[in-house]
Amino acid sequence: QAVNQWGLLNTGQNEPYYYNLGGFTQGPSTAPTNQIGTPGQDINAQQAWDITTGSSNVVVAILDTGTDITQPDLVTNLWTNPNPNGQAGFPNDVNGWNFVADNNNVSDDYGHGTAVAGVIGAAGNNSLGVAGVDWNVSLLTVKVLGSDGTGFDSDVIAGINYVTMLKSQGVNIVVMNESLPGTDFPEDIVTSNAIKDAGQAGILDVVAAGNDSVSNDINPSKPPDAAISQPTVISVAAVDNQGKLAAFSNFGASSVQLAAPGVDILSTAPTYPVPLTNEFAQFPLLPQFPQTAGSDYGYLSGTSLAAPFVTGIIALEASVEPSAT
Repeated sequence: QAVNQWGLLNTGQNEPYYYNLGGFTQGPSTAPTNQIGTPGQDINAQQAWDITTGSSNVVVAILDTGTDITQPDLVTNLWTNPNPNGQAGFPNDVNGWNFVADNNNVSDDYGHGTAVAGVIGAAGNNSLGVAGVDWNVSLLTVKVLGSDGTGFDSDVIAGINYVTMLKSQGVNIVVMNESLPGTDFPEDIVTSNAIKDAGQAGILDVVAAGNDSVSNDINPSKPPDAAISQPTVISVAAVDNQGKLAAFSNFGASSVQLAAPGVDILSTAPTYPVPLTNEFAQFPLLPQFPQTAGSDYGYLSGTSLAAPFVTGIIALEASVEPSAT
């Protein structure tokens, strides 16, 4: 399954479609190029999988545009609330909560959240399109962004507080992924108690560094600000298949902690057409990845795709060392 997923296993395969403006960034994509990867520039997934492929007991919260809960590579790893009516104000939150519409419909109406979920936890060894970093995990969907990929500070903060509430009720949430654009990362996130409270509850917070090609040390944006001020926040830059900083990626010695694969990342896409469909670099590299709107898989680039690699690794670690701080 990882043959076209260089981030998991880089054998030097050719990545013929280089899209440096994916996800939330605006503008046309660059012309395709042929870039041969550097063998070994990956996350060493195979070596990790010799130790563990993850655990359904580990819960990852994804604050994003939602998840296609019918996506065949994700359905077995969706979090299911054992007590869906146990939280006042969140009736029947079976797979999570939609803070945009204030209901339990967590379906992805943009496409971004489904791609993020696939990097973290697409089921492995199931003869379907892709494998996530975790073959086994529980993906909790917290929809805080709408059908245009944007959202409100209040919804993001409410989503974080919801995750912390579930943690306090015994849900084993280890980490939350926030591949949010800088414009949608809460203005008051640094002074807000939301991430601080989540961290004190034992939840790590992985955020995307941004796709503006700037140093976040010099040009502060909200995710890096949070990464500097809160010790449980990890800000992630993107590298390409040669291990080089991606042309679009933000960086910063003080404000960005890690880099991970973020260029031409093959992941799950909604099984129905969504606004982000045109951003998925869907080319017929293999018969199962057709050039059709609503294809089940597609390519995206951005620090939004780098962050979930780190989130997935944290979840793998938690499956082996559940008591680690």
